[in-house]
Amino acid sequence: MTNAQTSLENAVKAHQRYLLKADNEDLSKAINCYIETIKENPRAQSAYYRLATLLHNSGQIGLDSAIEQCSKAVNINPKDPNAHMYLGYFLSLKQDFKQAKAEFKQALKLNPHTSRTRLILALTMLEKIKNEDKKNLKDWASAFYWGLTGSVMSVFDPVNIKMLAKNIKNDFDYIKKRAEGEFFEKINSQKKAYNIYLNACDNSKKSIVLYEKMAAIAIKKNRHDIAFDCINNVVILSNNNADKVINAIEYVEQYQSDKTDVLIDYYTVLVNKYPELSKCYYELGHLYLKKEEKINALSAFKLALKYDKDNPYYQNSLAFAYVQLEQYDSAIELYQKALQANPQNEWSAVVAQALAAIYHQIKGNSIAAISMLENSLLLTKKKSPVYEAIADIYYDTEELDKAVEYYELALNEDSKNEKLY
Repeated sequence: MTNAQTSLENAVKAHQRYLLKADNEDLSKAINCYIETIKENPRAQSAYYRLATLLHNSGQIGLDSAIEQCSKAVNINPKDPNAHMYLGYFLSLKQDFKQAKAEFKQALKLNPHTSRTRLILALTMLEKIKNEDKKNLKDWASAFYWGLTGSVMSVFDPVNIKMLAKNIKNDFDYIKKRAEGEFFEKINSQKKAYNIYLNACDNSKKSIVLYEKMAAIAIKKNRHDIAFDCINNVVILSNNNADKVINAIEYVEQYQSDKTDVLIDYYTVLVNKYPELSKCYYELGHLYLKKEEKINALSAFKLALKYDKDNPYYQNSLAFAYVQLEQYDSAIELYQKALQANPQNEWSAVVAQALAAIYHQIKGNSIAAISMLENSLLLTKKKSPVYEAIADIYYDTEELDKAVEYYELALNEDSKNEKLY
């Protein structure tokens, strides 16, 4: 067997596995093996149209490139019905229905007993009808004929039967392994259950449930490195399903909150899917602040406010980001808006203290600062830090009697604070 034949066989096997399991590793292997086949034997026509299909379906090439590859296959071997079928398929996607129909007819002339070509031709005719203002009865009849005959022939098509048998076997194996694992979980043999699930995982979408079960076992055993890997596999295999991403975020925030970059990636996935989800931008802003990426944090908080412009919590966070960038006037404006909303007294008291700090330390306006702190006293039950802040301002302005008065008030609230003494 030549190297080209070996590469082609490996490519076809990986291609079939990919169709069954949607595993990206099989996709990459199939593509690489098809390319290797073409290098070894440039006249291996099947490698061209199979490669074109994988590259186009995975978004790596456009229609024109796919058509070019399939045309090469037809030129190499005009008697290959699959080459004509694939060329017809890509031509139909480009809405060149006349030429596509000609290629399908040629494929059927070479192999009249294939169901796939008939079914694709039926779909092409329906698409042609859909795109034409004037409906043609002959096209309707043609679509019906090819669809009906293709459906009947598919029952006896060996390729379809083989694929169905593989699917049934895979489904049976999955059900069997899942049942075994659940049995050992019930009898509290977690390690045995975990290993059964692990051996059953094949990087297909069916493995999502298995990885979730493995993650649950790992969490029980406090093996959070393993749990994270399993949960991340769930996200990948689900093609970033929003619910799975949210579950992953909740897990990381609870058990591995130091994985800031991972959380940023997960929240970014969510905002790409749901651009108006303001809470995600808000969380991203705080994650960027944690990494001291102040500009990114500012941008994230701005986007949060764009989609929820009157949210006082977002206003407060954006104000804080402005403070980090020393844009104090913008911060003051936002803090004032947040205070006007006053969603919760204790929270508003803290915001008032932040605003007072800007007035005193940056603007040099001690009167405005003390006014803010007096408002804070009305809102909070934790008065000692506020009294202390007022005392500090009086101390800085050399109003020592007032400073002593407020330090004493602070001590009455917190007698164990050595700094106050």
